[in-house]
Amino acid sequence: SLMGLRNQEMAMIAWQGPERKKVDFILNDNFGIEIKSVSDPLNSNITISSVQQLSAGYDKHYLRVYKLVIAPNGEKITELFNKIYDSLSSNLKDDFIEKCCNYGFNYMIEYENLKPISFASNSDYSVSLETFPKISGPLDPRVIEVKYKISLNGVPELQQYHLVEELN
Repeated sequence: SLMGLRNQEMAMIAWQGPERKKVDFILNDNFGIEIKSVSDPLNSNITISSVQQLSAGYDKHYLRVYKLVIAPNGEKITELFNKIYDSLSSNLKDDFIEKCCNYGFNYMIEYENLKPISFASNSDYSVSLETFPKISGPLDPRVIEVKYKISLNGVPELQQYHLVEELN
């Protein structure tokens, strides 16, 4: 299921990224998860597209980074979409399509130039820690947009199942 949540409906409701919320998954007023991916498993740099992504005020605020590799035997995004879509109960399929369209992915288009990707690994981090590298507000209201990169080198990862346990 999405993000390791056992309940598909809860996962779909929590997935707020397509609605341009502060973080990708909001489980409640105190629990948020930002998702990032990198296409080079040796790269530990990620791009943060707003101050709120990592400093939205959640008591439990996590970052999950997926490391992906281009691989001939991997899956294209259309195949991944179909796999997730087919796994959903019928009452969630329209929501899934709508959220994907809000992100700019149209399942009806045949994307010719997409490369197949494979999952290499994922890492979880606690953004709530004071030592996590981030820009936090409040910023001068005249600052209109902030986009920055951080290196996760040396940032302690959470134990493998910590986030899954927090979710369930």
